[in-house]
Amino acid sequence: MFSTYFIFIFTLTIAMKSSSTKLSQMITQFALGATALAALAVATPALAAWEPTKPVEFVVPAGTGGGADQMARLIQGIVIKYKLMKEPMIVVNKSAGALRAFCR
Repeated sequence: MFSTYFIFIFTLTIAMKSSSTKLSQMITQFALGATALAALAVATPALAAWEPTKPVEFVVPAGTGGGADQMARLIQGIVIKYKLMKEPMIVVNKSAGALRAFCR
């Protein structure tokens, strides 16, 4: 990903130093297109390959029955209904506060 940003910045630098505005616009458009294409090429295989291998815990840093809990249970229901994951999603309420909910 670093090389993509490097190519983008390098091409924009050349475009800025160019005296012709038409050439500058063409180089800028090429840089944007190349960066977008490179980002898609890198990100797509990584997103397609990931899938959870064990049950997913949905940690809610609030008490049971609140708005956050209801939203988490709604998301859990949608995941189950449409079979978006093979592994189960478990909603875990930790009412000790947001910071403590993620520390074990």
